[in-house]
Amino acid sequence: MSTRRRGERAASRGHSGLLDDVGKRIVELLQSDGRRSYASVGTEVGLSEAAVRQRVQKLIEAGATLEDMMQWTNEPALLPRCPIGDWRGKPWAEVDDGFLHWILRKIFDRDDVRFCAQKELDRREAEWKAQKLAQAQEQAHELEYRSGALF
Repeated sequence: MSTRRRGERAASRGHSGLLDDVGKRIVELLQSDGRRSYASVGTEVGLSEAAVRQRVQKLIEAGATLEDMMQWTNEPALLPRCPIGDWRGKPWAEVDDGFLHWILRKIFDRDDVRFCAQKELDRREAEWKAQKLAQAQEQAHELEYRSGALF
C-alpha cells in the first residue's frame, strides 16, 4: 500500500486512540528538532526511549504522515465519551442533539469537549445528507423504472 493511501486512511480515522497528550508532545518535540533522539524526547515526556520509539512506530504503521501528525497536535483531543452533564460517560453518538448544541453555546473552557461535540454534529449531518442522497437516488431510479414500464 502506498504511503499516500495509508496517510489518507489514518487521516480519515482522526487521531482518536493514536495520539494522546503525551503523543502530541512527542510529535511537537520531534517537529521542533527532527534529529532529536528518542531518549531525550523520552526524558522530557517521562517515558523510556523504547516507549517513545513504539509510539512513533505505531503512528507510522497506522499510516500517519508527518502532515497528519502536525495537524493532530493542533487539534484538541478526541474524547471517546461525553464527560459532562446528564450524558456523562455516554458515547458521543448517543448524546442528544440539543445537548451537543448547548455545549457549543455554553461551554468555553473545554476545547476538547467543544471539539468533540462539533465533530459529532458534523458526523450526524454527513450521515443525514448521505441518507437523503440515497433516498433521492432510489426515487429517481423508481421513476425511471415506472416511466420505462409505461412506454
